[in-house]
Amino acid sequence: MQKDGTSSSVSFEDDEILLLNGTTFTHNHPHGLGFAEDDPRSFGNSFSLQDLRLACYAGLAEMRAVTPRLRFSLKPPASGWNFDYWISVMEPVYLRHKAGVSRELRQQFASGAITYAQADNAYFHEVCSRVAYDLGLEYTREEN
Repeated sequence: MQKDGTSSSVSFEDDEILLLNGTTFTHNHPHGLGFAEDDPRSFGNSFSLQDLRLACYAGLAEMRAVTPRLRFSLKPPASGWNFDYWISVMEPVYLRHKAGVSRELRQQFASGAITYAQADNAYFHEVCSRVAYDLGLEYTREEN
């Protein structure tokens, strides 16, 4: 299936989500294209809350995202994932780590330890890394 969207999102109907069950879903994250090569944001971002929700709702075998410079992959736990897993397990863990990572990056930026661009680039990867660790998910980030 191929589907067009906006520069920051793609919408799916219920029947389309059902077709994704058990598949590997690959999509692009073009955000990094708007930055100079020496800007940390040129690497692009990892998975968003909406990406993870789709992975669970659709029961994907794997979620992939490709940025201008990186490839991200997330696979479910051995027991799989679905709507109930999203609501009862992943979303609460994601929201907890989102708050913690936001707080930590703000503190690092305020202290001058990192730049805004470094914080912006690190945010989604750090959240996904922590969620994956807590839930036993296979998460990878590789350079293209």
